[in-house]
Amino acid sequence: MTKQKSQRKKKSSLNANEVVHGDKITVGNIGPGTIAAIGRGAQAKVTNEMPGADLEKLFDLIYKKIDSLPDEATVPKEDVKEAAEMIEGQIRQGDHADQKALQFNLKALKHMAPDIWEVVVDTFSSPLKGVATIIRKVMEKAKSKDLSE
Repeated sequence: MTKQKSQRKKKSSLNANEVVHGDKITVGNIGPGTIAAIGRGAQAKVTNEMPGADLEKLFDLIYKKIDSLPDEATVPKEDVKEAAEMIEGQIRQGDHADQKALQFNLKALKHMAPDIWEVVVDTFSSPLKGVATIIRKVMEKAKSKDLSE
């Protein structure tokens, strides 16, 4: 009789039309940004590295912004582009990046071209935010040109 009671207890945890073959696993609310591997033999892998194609697209955006800098800028575009290339090189190294080199080039970029620095920071905190920053900057320039004419 003990065996029948334990079987009834197992069945009582099932919904009316539910049939379970193996383990029954119940999972609560898993929100955004949560990684979960659930079930027998389940695995989850988290990586901090961005796929190369995505990184390429993001830096294309940044290089286009650098190319749009005015020719009469106080710092030559080549210097700004070089700092961006150094930053890209470090980011491509992922977890093996030289943090000091990355920090140095980010600071240099901030001093040379604050608008570009803002785009880089926004792009890597959120790619959509980076695009929005570029659009906002273009609109600001367009408005200032309209007012000066």
